[in-house]
Amino acid sequence: MCDNRHHLRHVVVEAGVVKANPLLAPGELLADVAGEEGGPLSSGGKVYPISRNWTTSNLHAGRFTAACGVLAFQGAGLGREHQGSVFTCDPTGNLVHEERLSPKGLTFSARSPQQGSEFLAAKDEWFRPVSLVEAPDGSLLILDMARAVIEHPEFMPPELRNRPDLLWGRDKGRIWRVRAKGVLPSKVPDLSQMGRHDLEDYLGAESAWLRGTAFRLLLEGPHLGVVERLTGTLSQGSPLARFHALWLLAALGVEDKRLVAEALAQGGPVAEAGLALARPGDVTADQLMGLLGRGGDRLAGKVAQAAQKLPVGERTGVLAKIALAQGGDPWIRLSVLASAHGCQRALLETLVQASAGKAGDAGLLRELARQCGRSLPLGEAGELLGVALESGQAEVLVGGLIQGVTQRGGPAVADFLAGLPAGTRRALAEFGTRELAVAGDVNLPSARRLEALFVAGTVAGSEDGVSGQMARLMREDPDTQVRARAAGLLAGTLPPARQKELVAGWKAQLPAVRSEILDLAGGKPMLARAVLDGVEAGEVPVTDLDARRAARWMAMVDMELAGRAKKLLAACIPAPRDGVIAQYQGTALAGGDALRGREVFARNCASCHRVEGQGKDVGPDISDTRTKTAEMLLGDILDPNRAIDGAYVAQTVTTVDGRVRAGVIQGAAGGAIRLVLPDGKVEDLARGDIEEIVSTGKSLMPEGLEKTISPEQMADLIRYLKDWRYLDGKTPVPGK
Repeated sequence: MCDNRHHLRHVVVEAGVVKANPLLAPGELLADVAGEEGGPLSSGGKVYPISRNWTTSNLHAGRFTAACGVLAFQGAGLGREHQGSVFTCDPTGNLVHEERLSPKGLTFSARSPQQGSEFLAAKDEWFRPVSLVEAPDGSLLILDMARAVIEHPEFMPPELRNRPDLLWGRDKGRIWRVRAKGVLPSKVPDLSQMGRHDLEDYLGAESAWLRGTAFRLLLEGPHLGVVERLTGTLSQGSPLARFHALWLLAALGVEDKRLVAEALAQGGPVAEAGLALARPGDVTADQLMGLLGRGGDRLAGKVAQAAQKLPVGERTGVLAKIALAQGGDPWIRLSVLASAHGCQRALLETLVQASAGKAGDAGLLRELARQCGRSLPLGEAGELLGVALESGQAEVLVGGLIQGVTQRGGPAVADFLAGLPAGTRRALAEFGTRELAVAGDVNLPSARRLEALFVAGTVAGSEDGVSGQMARLMREDPDTQVRARAAGLLAGTLPPARQKELVAGWKAQLPAVRSEILDLAGGKPMLARAVLDGVEAGEVPVTDLDARRAARWMAMVDMELAGRAKKLLAACIPAPRDGVIAQYQGTALAGGDALRGREVFARNCASCHRVEGQGKDVGPDISDTRTKTAEMLLGDILDPNRAIDGAYVAQTVTTVDGRVRAGVIQGAAGGAIRLVLPDGKVEDLARGDIEEIVSTGKSLMPEGLEKTISPEQMADLIRYLKDWRYLDGKTPVPGK
């Protein structure tokens, strides 16, 4: 499949597979398999047009901007070297691009055989290929839109929107036939005149057109005797014929576990089809085990996915064998985890035992441990913790288990720790002490320190010595992430009377730490009270709370806190937008300095937008502003809710552990979501961990930027957004 700027994407794992495990947050299920690197600001892979093609953004020049018509070509008309190639159109570049696939685990890697050129590129700027078809005679048909202009006027600079050629070609269109020189057209039999028996012979034809047409005609009927003959084809035909016979039987509604068994016995793609079509109860653990010795990574991944069709008690052996042999492949690991629901503990213990004395797949073990901590009865989780502490994988397993327990919310962590046997409590305390030392070692990688800090803070954060060490890390550590993590842990472990310690020395604290504390305070009344005390005393600037946070605090259930918030945070609520825009129009639209504007952007916009390589890709791409006037930009900045792209409406997500996050949902699979937070941080949340998702109906970009950007600075910012591409001195400034 493709989209405008991703010309070759593979759906490696289907959403239905990961949906089987509600505790799994799978992240992305698509792989960009093309070898070309993407361009700046999400522009597509490199292409090599020979026409005078242009795009409204010079960032996208020479890149895929309108990829479409993906076709896996199997005809003979282009010569043997092109059979199996995948072609993609780009009408903007007046070209057709070719990639050749190579297996890579559960997915593929791809590379174009034409380095520095294209399979087909035209100087004719009316050549607008939009779709591809394999012709009956084996040649390639290109459907050409034949238009002078394909850009929509809405995305053009204002001065070009009334150009006379916008509609030229709307009554035209062309179909091109491409065939290699010297290759004769394949003979095309009239399948419509053939009987059922003869059509079945074409299910194994080399030509995809012949196979597909025979399949369609057989499916359309009549069906008398077809099922019996297809069943025979499944045992006697070529591998290709068997593959299509099996899918045709399924399309005809034939559901027979004996056919699945026969398909599995054959291995290869036929077995993959059998696994895909099997229903719960149609396969056995022995059958799946038998397949693992007869194929590579791809078949192993498919077997892992099919294991969820086994009874829960029979999955462990199959999944463990795959995990030990191929679990390092991220797609196979995901497939194992998708099928592990209900047997996480058994699988985890099997893998830990099998990897004794050697390093196992840390990512797989940690995730299994997390799911165990999240789902097992607390007593069982405690037993597993004892096993983890004595294993050679304690660093991985204990962190995963503790994380899972914390995600239950409420008093789960306290109940869990209180219910541990005395010996396990002592071992955990010793482990926590060692982890606290790891957390304080600035020479270790950040990821390892964060993990250690989380474990130490969760199991012993309320103890004076531990909380004192975390407070020191929050205020002094050179790693911003470590500081923010320490603040979050202190907020969760300090007793109510000590929450005010998080607000002490506020003005000397890093913005990331302040933001973490303010986000947590929205769900912790004692911490919110401490912050409001700081606002009242002048120690916490009211401007540190934006309108989004202020509105949430004003709606707190605690009426006393809500009342104080309304009184103290009134300045956070932005003034009516029309009046603010009117105040800015004179100064903000006059002149401005792009270099000064770059600094304004870095301070106020870079947390959500990326321009000129600086910032985060959270909000929409605002780098291509040549189609927007200064007045339009001023309105977008000061009134971000006036017109919101639906993809960037902020969502408030509450998880079962009581945490509230506000961000943009970037993707969803099987009920799990990928949430992008305002600072660009990405969180994958499992379906089972989400309590509520509520749309705010507003942009993630806050109103009220007039509080931090003066009219003069706004003029600089607008000039930067208009002219940033000219600051390198290489691109001529318009009009100069």
